[in-house]
Amino acid sequence: MQPLPLRHSAKLHRQQQNRDAYRQAIPNPLLPAEPHVDLDIPLSLHRRAAYKIRSTPQFTEAYHGLSLPTVTLYIWEPRYQPIVSPETTIHDGSDSLLNVLHSTNGHQLRLLEEQGHERRKLSVDDISNRNLVGGMLEEIDMRLATWILHDNEFEQFEGPEWETMTSELALEWGAKIIYCLRDEVRVRQLGRNYYLEAYKGERLAWQSIDVIGQ
Repeated sequence: MQPLPLRHSAKLHRQQQNRDAYRQAIPNPLLPAEPHVDLDIPLSLHRRAAYKIRSTPQFTEAYHGLSLPTVTLYIWEPRYQPIVSPETTIHDGSDSLLNVLHSTNGHQLRLLEEQGHERRKLSVDDISNRNLVGGMLEEIDMRLATWILHDNEFEQFEGPEWETMTSELALEWGAKIIYCLRDEVRVRQLGRNYYLEAYKGERLAWQSIDVIGQ
């Protein structure tokens, strides 16, 4: 069963239009594919943040909240440890590891968007917007330090295929979270009204994650 495939395809098309509009609206946008724009961000983080997600039936179903086997990635706290643990992998042989990773992508994108919508609810005035920016900058610093630590550990890692793939997936989503937070901070620093316009137009980075079709 593939819920709302036409709606999902329409959303992907709209996301591409929003990305194009966003890049035209803000000079020198903070893009993962352009590592020179953020010298304090490792090139490996830019590259992982730019990795595209493939839209599969498993991805779509998990994105729409259906219960599917996924991998629990402990990445939603700024200081996360461990990045992934073996017992969190739900894999009983009925699904291939690749399908589990696809459904995990759908679930993570859903969480990323939910976090973004929650921040919007907290943006009630200019003061709350400034407070959110301060908190987001602190979170970015913590996340960045944690991400670099795990990225360095991953470079030396040798283990089973499933653990390598899930650890890499956690690095990718950890990078996307940092990138999306930095993008939103930059927009918010232009003013609450500018942020609200970007949010309404779905031009924020977390609203425009690259997802490609099968």
